[in-house]
Amino acid sequence: MKKNIMLVAAVAILAVLLSGVGQAISIRAAIENECIPSPDTIIVPAGKTATNFALEDISAGVNCYTGTTIKDKGWAIYAGDSSGTKVYQYEYYVNQYGDGKSEEPYGPLSALSLSSGSYMVYVDGGKGAFVHANYDLV
Repeated sequence: MKKNIMLVAAVAILAVLLSGVGQAISIRAAIENECIPSPDTIIVPAGKTATNFALEDISAGVNCYTGTTIKDKGWAIYAGDSSGTKVYQYEYYVNQYGDGKSEEPYGPLSALSLSSGSYMVYVDGGKGAFVHANYDLV
């Protein structure tokens, strides 16, 4: 009997400790072969926060009309949908001298923290472009 009480207490303590641990979530947005955007959605429930964002991979595709390779790539997160407020943006572009430059005009991805609500993730860069990122829900 005493062992059962100790086991129940240990499980309860473990559950409390793990309740504060973030749930890792993966997001992926793309531009399909038909040049149709395929955005992803971030849903942050009430009382939770999306944080610890990390870019896993991003790739540009090809021009939808000419088929030429695109060097520039980027992605963005909007509150609500694409007509909502932009909350994050990443741009990588190659200038006239062939030098690559990246910018995060809304601040670094690592500092992004989203409160409860719905957000849309879009990628830029032509047919075949995609972005893959992760975040924690805490």
